[in-house]
Amino acid sequence: MLTAYDRRIARLAVSRFGVDPVQVRHACVELLQRRRSSSKSSHSDLVEILLERHLLQPNQAHALREELDKTQVASSPAPPKPADNGTTRTPDRLGRFLLLRKVGEGAMGEVYYAYDEQHQRDVAIKILAKHLQENSALVERFIREAEIASRLSHPNLVRGYGTEYDEHHKVRYLVMEYVDGFSAQQYLDEHGRFSIEDALHVALDVARALEYAHAHNIIHRDIKPENILITRSGVAKLTDLGLSKQTDQSSTLTGMRQGFGTPYYMPFEQAMNARDADARSDIFALGATLYHMLTGRVPFDGKNQVEILEKKEQGLYPPAHLVNPDIPEDLSRILDRMLAHRPEDRFQTMSEVIVALERTKLAGQYLSFADPVLAHRDPVAQLRAQSLEAATVLDLQENSDSKGLWYVRDSYNSGKVRVRRFTTDQLLQAIARGQLSPDSQVATSPQGPFHKLQQYPRFQPALQEAALKKSQLPQMPLRRSLWWWGLLGLAAVTLFALLLFLSLR
Repeated sequence: MLTAYDRRIARLAVSRFGVDPVQVRHACVELLQRRRSSSKSSHSDLVEILLERHLLQPNQAHALREELDKTQVASSPAPPKPADNGTTRTPDRLGRFLLLRKVGEGAMGEVYYAYDEQHQRDVAIKILAKHLQENSALVERFIREAEIASRLSHPNLVRGYGTEYDEHHKVRYLVMEYVDGFSAQQYLDEHGRFSIEDALHVALDVARALEYAHAHNIIHRDIKPENILITRSGVAKLTDLGLSKQTDQSSTLTGMRQGFGTPYYMPFEQAMNARDADARSDIFALGATLYHMLTGRVPFDGKNQVEILEKKEQGLYPPAHLVNPDIPEDLSRILDRMLAHRPEDRFQTMSEVIVALERTKLAGQYLSFADPVLAHRDPVAQLRAQSLEAATVLDLQENSDSKGLWYVRDSYNSGKVRVRRFTTDQLLQAIARGQLSPDSQVATSPQGPFHKLQQYPRFQPALQEAALKKSQLPQMPLRRSLWWWGLLGLAAVTLFALLLFLSLR
């Protein structure tokens, strides 16, 4: 089975360098065959196969690897990985940890699902690749990730348990919380984009994690879909703190490097100098990530990093609501502010971002693809849903005092939807006349979100009065019907008498 990393190589080979998609599929088939074959290296790489088939030139392969190595310094390629000659083998055990299966692989090494026998819990083990252990800067980054992850404790951050060194196998590894799920990037690879409700749900989870990290003087600096893990119960967790910066301390890694992070998501000022990154840089990266989740494409695309940075410097990208017409314009404006070129034009704190996103009332209480049983058992998911519900009730109470316009949405069996505009007085009159029911869908904006009329405290007295009048209506038709039957009977008798009188003459 192809990994998300393999699929990304295939897509970039086609989109960036014009490789024939059919030839790329054949290369993918060969890659899978090599991995299944015991006579071939299990670490075969799709880029190598594309080179062997002369589908890529060496300089193109080099550029492709640079682009894929998104957690490395933008100006320097990843250290070359030595060929596997059959002598290297991943151990089955590291200290007290039993390695069960590999769940991921990146430029820094491999990640395994493991069992901690001492603490009797499932964990994730990130093993630093052996050929990188001589690189002091990368080792520092690896240790920094462990230290920061172990200090921070938030339900939307992947918890770190520390870093250790195995003397027998000569490997350094990081022990982390195991997340039973998948990354946002994997979801994008498979489905193209998130629904608006799901994208806002994930973005708010990540925003809360960043709000907590910023409060502890930690800037993440590498927010992207690949670093957002989603549990089966529907909780998003931010991971990979290797590029994070502590704002009250200096970093030799930052001093050595000009700009690092992910070119598609990091802001212009961070690309120029990582020292300039602050909380507003994370706001930009989260905005770019949310834009990708909503539209299925990154806001700033290009054939290379220079082209991407030029677009960022000029602020050139299509507004989200033009790429995906389902996105309301007010949400698109929030993204525009998050993606502003100048940091001072963005939201200044992650708390402001959370308030703005919650105000849209577009985030789902639970992810649509989450396991419903696990979601209702997970205390984090429950707390998340309760906070959203509380925010919605608060907004309804505030909106109930509005003296502006109201919008009523009517749905028909044919599938057509009509939105009608009312003033507050007109809405009250429609309720009194029985033209609107407690279940009528009402909003303060034509784009919604729409809520049942009975949820607005302002209209509850009018609804109760209308219900009381309706309960008295059955008495009125009975009296009227007796009156009309009486008149009809009198008219019939009069007509019969007249006809009899005329016949006798």
